[in-house]
Amino acid sequence: MATADAQAQGISAEERKVIFASSLGTVFEWYDFYLYGSLAAIIAKQFFAGTDPNTAFIFALLAFAAGFLVRPFGAIVFGRLGDMVGRKYTFLVTILIMGASTFIVGLLPLRQHWYRSACDSDYSAYFARSGTRR
Repeated sequence: MATADAQAQGISAEERKVIFASSLGTVFEWYDFYLYGSLAAIIAKQFFAGTDPNTAFIFALLAFAAGFLVRPFGAIVFGRLGDMVGRKYTFLVTILIMGASTFIVGLLPLRQHWYRSACDSDYSAYFARSGTRR
C-alpha cells in the first residue's frame, strides 16, 4: 500500500530539482563534446597544420576520443567526491573545470605563432651563420 500511495503523489520538488541538476550537467558535458566534434576539422587545421590533412583530422579525433576514455575515471573521482562533500559542490567544480579547460584551449597559440617565435629566436641566427637549412 505504501508504494501505491507514493506513486500516486508523483515526484517531489526535491526530486525534480535533482533530476534537473543532473540533466543540466549531462547537457553541458555533451554540448562540450558536440562543439569539439563539430569543430574537429577546424581544430585539425589549426593545431596539426604541419601534417597531412587526413592525419591532422585523425589526430583531432584521437584527442576527442581521449575525452571519452577519461570519462569513467572522472566518474569514479567525482562520484566519490560527490558522496563525500555533496553533489551540488561537485557539480559546480566539474562545470568550472570544463569551462576553464575549454577557455584555455581557446588561448593556446597556433602553429603559426610557434613557427614565427622560432624564426625570431637565436636559433635562426645560428642556422643563418652555419648555412644549414631547416
